[in-house]
Amino acid sequence: MHKPIYARLAATATLALLATLATGGAAFAAPGGQSIKYEVVSVANVSSDYIDRKQQIGYCKVVKAALGCTITATETVQQTVGLSLGASKGFVSGQLSFSATTSRSVAVSCSTDPGTKAGTALVAYPVGKYKTYKIKKTTFTATKSAVVQTSGKLYAFDPKPNSYACDTK
Repeated sequence: MHKPIYARLAATATLALLATLATGGAAFAAPGGQSIKYEVVSVANVSSDYIDRKQQIGYCKVVKAALGCTITATETVQQTVGLSLGASKGFVSGQLSFSATTSRSVAVSCSTDPGTKAGTALVAYPVGKYKTYKIKKTTFTATKSAVVQTSGKLYAFDPKPNSYACDTK
């Protein structure tokens, strides 16, 4: 008599997984007859030319006004993707239409004008796409209603190839 119960539970779990796959997002079977679906929701394109001031590429400081200063550097800058609820970086960056490349080499060259005040610093930063979003996780089981969890606001930056901004401080 137990075989029909097992078959019904397995069929219900399979239907939940198929329903998850049919509605988009990323889904996978989890232990205990569960299936989990991830979605990236509430996406906002904050800027396509965002200056990421957390990743400094180069720095120089004017010692004498007559000399100015010059930055010539090549650095690797990272794609940053906020994660939550167990979603993977590859899934989230794909949903945001970010590059599959998680880091880029950026070559920088910028200078102050001669006569720039001594003590002024010149700093180079990467430029790229900046987005905000949330991650939605739906867990389906054979015996319970779907459980939906949504993260708080998350942030992501995708550097453009050889794009940078120079700023004085």
